Amino acid sequence: MRGTGPFILRRGSLLPSACPSMIEANEPAMSDTPPPPPEGAYPNLQAAKGWASLGNGEVVELAHAAARLAARVLDVLIMVVVFITLLILVIRYGPDTGLVDEPSDWLLDVDAVLRIVAIAVLAVMLVGIVYEVALTATRGQTLGKMATRIRVVGIDDGSRPGWGRSIMRWTIPLVAQIVISPILTIIMGLLLSSVNSRFVWVPMILLGWAPILVVYGFLTWDRARQGLHDKAAGTLVIKV
Repeated sequence: MRGTGPFILRRGSLLPSACPSMIEANEPAMSDTPPPPPEGAYPNLQAAKGWASLGNGEVVELAHAAARLAARVLDVLIMVVVFITLLILVIRYGPDTGLVDEPSDWLLDVDAVLRIVAIAVLAVMLVGIVYEVALTATRGQTLGKMATRIRVVGIDDGSRPGWGRSIMRWTIPLVAQIVISPILTIIMGLLLSSVNSRFVWVPMILLGWAPILVVYGFLTWDRARQGLHDKAAGTLVIKV
């Protein structure tokens, strides 16, 4: 008979709802991982959650904050081991170089302590440049990022960041940690100098950690999961 709409129902024909097995056969298998968005669907980082579009239109999956935190912890542990090793060598062989008089007494010598601190700061910067900057510039991955399978890429075409971006990306947290944090801590200490409390150090520590937490923590609410160092350097961290 003639239907009332654009479709015609004939005798013996089956509606789709009558054959659930046919529907199930045509449905794609369910997966816990959502399919990637179509290429170019989210230009200029206007991405679906967890995805971003590069300047060349390529769509990439962003690294999760937990993976980035794990990579950072591994990298810090590696650099701490290297730093402690260097510090032990300085203390052990200091008397031979004239840096300190005796390894057991160097803490009592203010000038020796200042020299050790200066060397320690330079050592941290040297380790950071050799380890983090060089690996990021040439590979896009530190050892921590290799272990967690994430990579730093340029925001424009997904290539390796190169030296300029890698240095900028490393400098922002460094400035926050060794320049801004001490200044804020000193200011808070002066403001609380008249407060008589055994817990006066708590706000000083919290304020001291605030700059570095803001730099890295920015990625947790940024749509493209960029920290402030990523923003400044023009980089993304993606899954590989």
